[in-house]
Amino acid sequence: VQVSTDKKFKKKVTTKTTKSTSLTIKKLKSNKKYYVRVRSYTIVSGKRYNGAWSDTKSVTTAKYDIAKAKVAGIKNKSFTGKNITQSITVTYSGKTLKNGSDYIVKYSANKNIGTAKVTVTGKGSYGGVITKSFVITPARQTIQKLIPVKKGFYIDYAQKGSATGYVISYAENISFSDAKTVKVTSNKTDKKTVTDLKSQKTYFVRVRSYTATGDKTYFGQWSDIAKVYTK
Repeated sequence: VQVSTDKKFKKKVTTKTTKSTSLTIKKLKSNKKYYVRVRSYTIVSGKRYNGAWSDTKSVTTAKYDIAKAKVAGIKNKSFTGKNITQSITVTYSGKTLKNGSDYIVKYSANKNIGTAKVTVTGKGSYGGVITKSFVITPARQTIQKLIPVKKGFYIDYAQKGSATGYVISYAENISFSDAKTVKVTSNKTDKKTVTDLKSQKTYFVRVRSYTATGDKTYFGQWSDIAKVYTK
């Protein structure tokens, strides 16, 4: 690959060799027009055979490096079953850039629970790429029923198909200090009876989903807190 400010490639020429079909060339002048051409070569028995040069293309380097910009508005979100996007703001030296004219945004792995990526690519006067990430957590849980039983309680919560299981947390105080937990390892089990507690005692209860993917476990938001007075 050859790059030069001269269309006939007689002035200073930058030459790069790669086995890949794509290449990023850096350390050129900003806001400058360059001419580019490429050719293939094959080495046979130690001898190199060069192909014909491609047609010459021109490109004007970006004036500003968007990698120096600030990206705001990216936050973790809950699973919805649909592709999740962000309402982001990109600023460069205090100036708010415009999506579509100064940069474009693309997402990857932004549907299922796990880590999603946001790629901001410069456009027009802005060149370069910024990559950010956010976490998609299991959907927030809801407690559907909470019924007292003898020295315990029965809880019915929402079944989440995207979850691996659930965690039930209970305590004698609303701050959940010294709270205890019960882990349910099947996402199809959406109800549980917790016993061996104190009788005629108020307990505060909450539940959340979790999803295990690979070597990571992602926890959803806790449900609203409910309370129950045991029998």
